[in-house]
Amino acid sequence: MEQVYNQDAINGILYFLHSKKFSPFDAHGELMDTVGKEVMSVEEIEEFYEKIERGEYNLKQKKEVTLERILKLPNFVPKYVNVETRLRLRKTSFGIRDFLDNETYNIDKLTYEYGSDYIKISGDEAFAVKYENIDGGILMRNNGNLQLIQEKSEDKKIGIVQSDLMAILRHEKLRIQILKLQKRLTSDDGNYEFGEDVLKRAFSQLIQQLKVRKLISGTDELVLVMTKMDPSYLQSLRLTEVHTTNYFKETIYGLPQWKNLKIMHVNNNLSSVRDIIENWTHFRVARLKFDCLRVILKNEFVHDGVIELIKKLRGSPNLRQYRIQLHRISVAEYNKILETLRTGIFTNKKSNLGNFEYPRSSGTVEMVVTRKSIWFEEQSVSGDWSEEEDEDYETMPQNFSQEDLNGEVEEKPEMTMAKVFNVPGFAEQYLDIPTRLRLRKTCKTIREVVNEMPLCIDCFRYKCNGQFLEISTNKDFKDLMAILCSEKLRIDTLEIEDDRTSGWEPPIGLRALRNTFNQVPNKLKITNLEYCVLDESEEDFYNLEQWKRLKTLNLQSPGLALSDIIKFFTHVENSHLEIHSFYGVNEISKHDEVMQIIEKLLQNPNLEQFIIEASYGLKSLDIAYIDASLRQYDVNCDPWVDIPYPDSDKKLMMWVETNKIWFKGPCFVEEEDSSDEDEDEEETEDEDEEDDRMRD
Repeated sequence: MEQVYNQDAINGILYFLHSKKFSPFDAHGELMDTVGKEVMSVEEIEEFYEKIERGEYNLKQKKEVTLERILKLPNFVPKYVNVETRLRLRKTSFGIRDFLDNETYNIDKLTYEYGSDYIKISGDEAFAVKYENIDGGILMRNNGNLQLIQEKSEDKKIGIVQSDLMAILRHEKLRIQILKLQKRLTSDDGNYEFGEDVLKRAFSQLIQQLKVRKLISGTDELVLVMTKMDPSYLQSLRLTEVHTTNYFKETIYGLPQWKNLKIMHVNNNLSSVRDIIENWTHFRVARLKFDCLRVILKNEFVHDGVIELIKKLRGSPNLRQYRIQLHRISVAEYNKILETLRTGIFTNKKSNLGNFEYPRSSGTVEMVVTRKSIWFEEQSVSGDWSEEEDEDYETMPQNFSQEDLNGEVEEKPEMTMAKVFNVPGFAEQYLDIPTRLRLRKTCKTIREVVNEMPLCIDCFRYKCNGQFLEISTNKDFKDLMAILCSEKLRIDTLEIEDDRTSGWEPPIGLRALRNTFNQVPNKLKITNLEYCVLDESEEDFYNLEQWKRLKTLNLQSPGLALSDIIKFFTHVENSHLEIHSFYGVNEISKHDEVMQIIEKLLQNPNLEQFIIEASYGLKSLDIAYIDASLRQYDVNCDPWVDIPYPDSDKKLMMWVETNKIWFKGPCFVEEEDSSDEDEDEEETEDEDEEDDRMRD
């Protein structure tokens, strides 16, 4: 975008700022905000101000502002001025703002995402602004820049973000190809009012209807948003987080925006066949999901609804492709549907595929019914389809698996497991008490077999003193000793878990564990130890030689504090620590503790990676202080910061976010099959595992 800001344009901006009594220092800051980089120093601006005051430069002698002249070049603004540049230019002068508001404004994709106390607005060409609602203000992040807007009033905070959003949406000549509104769930008790209030206020105050080609909605404000769409322009709708459509009849189905839709995707299951038949069959392209369980619970038949839906789609004047996934349909219902179709629509009485004439053209419609879905696809020769339909269109698979096509279940011979149990001596040798109890719950046949098996117990204890119940046998304890006492034993992973549901101490499982390990004569050779026991004493634990020699550590410890991590954990080469909170009872600032962690890790030359995750994350203000200190190493801080090891060319990489602090040491090696975390949830909406298998 450097072509926009030539020297004449910059002189025009400075002349305007001089007329508004901006000092050279303030003008320097405003110019950087407008242009996006430093093009003149404060001293150069002072010299230019002196030329203006001496009369050597007078903007009034020019016919018009140079920047406006450049912007008025044919197709210059639509081709070269993106969302971020427009927002900056609108703040330069009234003339430029008025001109831009009357120019065509095309956005390929605009995303409004909000979560617990944050809003993110993003668009074309890596434009992204994040607003974090913190105590006493808003923390705004934009392309690595950090700005704190001090404001205590929640209403005014909403107004600040709403103003920026409206600067984009109120444009009368705005054209948006994809508008995505997404509520990002972060926790059960998250506060989403900030993002929802901004969205509601902005759309409520829109005077004109938005010209949006494709709407992706994952918010609770679908009705308000739909009414603000231009029905003659909107073609496609994708619903990502709509768990019920009970209110659609009174609010959505009567809207012209709904009636004019050509393309529909739904990520969640619909629950009413009658609703689908009456209101979801007018689309040209549709991908729906239906949960058959709701119909079964109402004592209705899936067969009747599916057959009626098929008849409705056969008479649809607009159908191009229609797919509905069937979840939890029974084999009996599926066989009944096939039987009806094979006596009517399907010419091949053993096939799952049928063809019928299309009512509005010389083409035909091909239909395939499987255990998991129903496909309708127009076999048209006209090809009068829009680009949007081509984008959402998916070719019907040529070959479906027999598992999908076959409804009948083969009769099984006598139960194999029962036959195995009848082998002489099998029960006494291989079935212990817990296995017997589990097997008795599988089916009547196995239960009868198990009840006839001999059961030998050398000692059975049943103790109850009013506080706890203890049932144990000597055999279980002896079997555990027989395993652990083998001198040639090698264990890759040993899992020890105390699944305690009460506070009674000490539990029998933990007592048995202590007694067993106290009697093991040799040291165990274990590669990975997974140990989950509550309320264990850590006295002298960190002084053990085994602890000091650890190379890999995965730990879930809600009560672990950053101060303990600094003292005892930074020697491990590969660590992943999950704690409850970065904050504890001490008064040390999080900034200082993070700096201490960095100092300790720089003393570990063999470090691979060190991750700390917390359910209760860092406050935005603490992140800002940490970011400010990290800029001494890396000005960009976007998102990884390179910190040099002392007296070495090695680097310690660091990434700080709300709930995670992540370090990568000099010995870190990327996994070959690692994938990016994501970011955009849109790709996960497209297809499930069934579709991938069908394509293969």
